[in-house]
Amino acid sequence: ERTLLGRKRPNRIEIEIALAQLRKCVRIGESRTIGKQRCLTIRKAIAEILEKSGQKRAAARAWKEIFEMDPRSVEAAWKLK
Repeated sequence: ERTLLGRKRPNRIEIEIALAQLRKCVRIGESRTIGKQRCLTIRKAIAEILEKSGQKRAAARAWKEIFEMDPRSVEAAWKLK
């Protein structure tokens, strides 16, 4: 399916599958017994995907969570303005 400008629309089902897989990666990183990971890069990817797919509130929540985990994140601070 194409937009009015002729660009191909992203497949919503593929986006949902990708988000589910990325969230699973975050859960795996958080559940490690040694060297638990905050997975900030993956979380940023999730926030970007949510933003690009039009889910503005969910993206804002993701950016807020990233900023709370790392207050030095310039990218998260900029996205929350």
